[in-house]
Amino acid sequence: MYLIWYIITIILKEIDNSISERIYSSCVGKVYAEWKNRGLMAETQNFFAELPTEVSTPIIHSFITHVHKEKGLFLDILGQNLNVPEGVRKPLACSAEILWALSLMMDDITDCDETRGGLQSCWAQFGKEQTLHSAYSGLKGLGQYLTKRLGDKKAARYCMGYVQLGMESLYTHRTMNLDTPTQIILRNYEQRCDFHGIFQLGIMYEHSQIDNKEVRFDRSMAGLRHYYKGGQIINDLKDFAGGDLYSRAFSDLRNNLVTVSLINMYSTLLPYEQLRLRKFLGSKYLNMEERQEIENMVSSSRIIEKSLTRAQDCYRNGMDFLSTAIGEDDLKWFDEWASYKMTSIRNKLS
Repeated sequence: MYLIWYIITIILKEIDNSISERIYSSCVGKVYAEWKNRGLMAETQNFFAELPTEVSTPIIHSFITHVHKEKGLFLDILGQNLNVPEGVRKPLACSAEILWALSLMMDDITDCDETRGGLQSCWAQFGKEQTLHSAYSGLKGLGQYLTKRLGDKKAARYCMGYVQLGMESLYTHRTMNLDTPTQIILRNYEQRCDFHGIFQLGIMYEHSQIDNKEVRFDRSMAGLRHYYKGGQIINDLKDFAGGDLYSRAFSDLRNNLVTVSLINMYSTLLPYEQLRLRKFLGSKYLNMEERQEIENMVSSSRIIEKSLTRAQDCYRNGMDFLSTAIGEDDLKWFDEWASYKMTSIRNKLS
């Protein structure tokens, strides 16, 4: 066991180095440093030590590709403000980033994306079979880890249930089309995000001893949902704004995945343009002329400005809810992260 722990410690140092050297924003670096300072890297180390190497290696790779660790940090901040014992909130905060890493492994297989965060995606590096085995085994291992750390099986059951809801939301999303109301898609976004926020808060609720508990937890959950919807709308923009902003080449459009931004753009187009956009949806391949045609639609519809306004409204609504549940100093973490996300996407779109 000592040898395994030693090996994992070495691996975690490599993870830290790999993430740190790929952080170019002071805000991202500040969040990552706080995430570590709160003991969440150590908690992550504890989890990986429980897994066989063939299972942990692809998960660690996915964990590295995404340098943003705000999900775990936010949960730890919320749990602390809601008087949740450290031994409960730390494993649950850790689970948010692990579940996110697992979801990226599955998403990249589904979307056939070969890169993630400037690195090879898991399936591109390890193959689909090992990636799937690692993801499913890692999820099972996470349930066992939460049971061990929290002392009961409820967290594991909730974890599996919310992951299932998240998976179902992905399948449901694929049945949507350009006529789907945006509110239905926004609800789908919430279901997709609940496994890395609402699930953990639900377990924390049972361990909290605080006045006005129900109201404060309800508002925390509502705040996170609004907040993460803002992030998802920004993610929508990354797919098609500027044509190839994140080397995705209209991946959502080509893979027949409608988004709030795409539907809002469609609603502003002239009838012949709507027919053209429908033709491109699910086409898998777009030549340069077709990409330019879509870029012209993006420009004429002013969907970038409209989507940015909507994302800002989601962040603002989230902050309003969260401000009644946590202290002003801790709220600054959420405010600064929202400002970073908005500034970052605006800079890349300019």
